[in-house]
Amino acid sequence: MDMIKIYPVQPIVLASKRAPKEMSNLEDALNLFDSMIRMHHLPFIVRFTQLVGEITRMKHYSYLYTLSILINCFFHLNHMSYGLSVLGKKKIKSGYHPNIVTMNTLIKGFFIEGKAAKAAKCFRKMTKTGCVLDMITYNTLVNCFCKMDDTDSAIELLERMEAQFGKPNITAYNTIINCLCKDGLFNGALNIFSEMIHQGVVLDIVTYNSLIHGACKIGQWKEARRLLNEMIGQRISPNVITFNVFIDKLCKDGLVVDAMKVVSQMASQGIVPNVVTYTSLIYSACKLGKWKEGARLLSEMVVQKLTPNARTFNILIDAACKKGLFDDVVRICVLGLDTFDIFLIIN
Repeated sequence: MDMIKIYPVQPIVLASKRAPKEMSNLEDALNLFDSMIRMHHLPFIVRFTQLVGEITRMKHYSYLYTLSILINCFFHLNHMSYGLSVLGKKKIKSGYHPNIVTMNTLIKGFFIEGKAAKAAKCFRKMTKTGCVLDMITYNTLVNCFCKMDDTDSAIELLERMEAQFGKPNITAYNTIINCLCKDGLFNGALNIFSEMIHQGVVLDIVTYNSLIHGACKIGQWKEARRLLNEMIGQRISPNVITFNVFIDKLCKDGLVVDAMKVVSQMASQGIVPNVVTYTSLIYSACKLGKWKEGARLLSEMVVQKLTPNARTFNILIDAACKKGLFDDVVRICVLGLDTFDIFLIIN
């Protein structure tokens, strides 16, 4: 039997105890930083704070602009605390104040970690200090407020963008329209849509897909079809998301025949159905008690090299349980995506 080899871990203490006073120039600081990030375990936060403090005391302020990249890296590595340490009190007291790029990175970091409220708080601090926001800040914050279901604040930001830049960009408009439509506030979304047209913003597929989804959600079929025709009239071609919105609503309403007509229309336009399309159809089949049709659609998905998601399997498992087809339930749970066994389920 082979012995398990145990490799010694590089001690953290030796590197982390290096005193900041040993750094006499920028090169020493950069070398220390390089050794810190290469360690098996990152040093304590205070070490990064000390390092930044030493760089500022050397008056290498231009180098500190690159710290925005460092902060961004920490956030994406889920080391929010390390990113925040870079903006510690020592750095600010040493004379370097965060610029708009750094603050945008900070707001984005909060947003990545799902802390939209802290991102909004950071924004309010920025405005109090007189920091001039750019388009990236506004777009990120609009997204944050929408995630918090605070569309009033998001719309207020639109007005500020208009005052500062002449008109907001399409990303901010689309984010708010999508949020309003998901919340069932279709009329409010139409108001924003009208404002977009008034401001001369060029509409895109995302705008129309959100509005069509909003219309379908509250059962306004005529409005959804009108928007579809308007979109085509604007020479914006429907995509798979557009068709999926119609198919999903038709399937939930039990209108399977109409849903299949939409699928045929997709195929005629060269648009390939995806997992969402098939899952909606499987849901409709199972809802009507057509278990074998649902299983056939699952098999077809696999043939099309589409990977069913958790919702797809949950729908089929629920339908099989209600029919007492427990052997089939076990096969779906255990065998999953094995094409041969899915065909066995059908037979």
